Amino acid sequence: MTTKHSPGPWTFQEHGSLILDARTGSSQCAVAHVQVNTYKDEGMHNARLIAAAPDLLSALVEAVDLIETISPMEGDTLRRARAAIAKAAGHNAELRGRPLADGPA
Repeated sequence: MTTKHSPGPWTFQEHGSLILDARTGSSQCAVAHVQVNTYKDEGMHNARLIAAAPDLLSALVEAVDLIETISPMEGDTLRRARAAIAKAAGHNAELRGRPLADGPA
């Protein structure tokens, strides 16, 4: 699967509010700006989740590919995984030449 986003890894600068493309280490390559001063540090936790997004997407794509290789059975978990990948990659995304989702996520 090819993607159009910055491939990562992304890092979160805890003394700021930027998610950075770690390949450059420069604030000039900011991927996102997150409001971190929120109730119960929710913003900080959101920022960590966003910074992990490229790794999570890559792992999910690999897992779906492995599941489809091992078993042709379809199930709700596999449909949800494909829908999550399509949401991240775009509604028309394909994996191994097959559409990831039936329609917009």
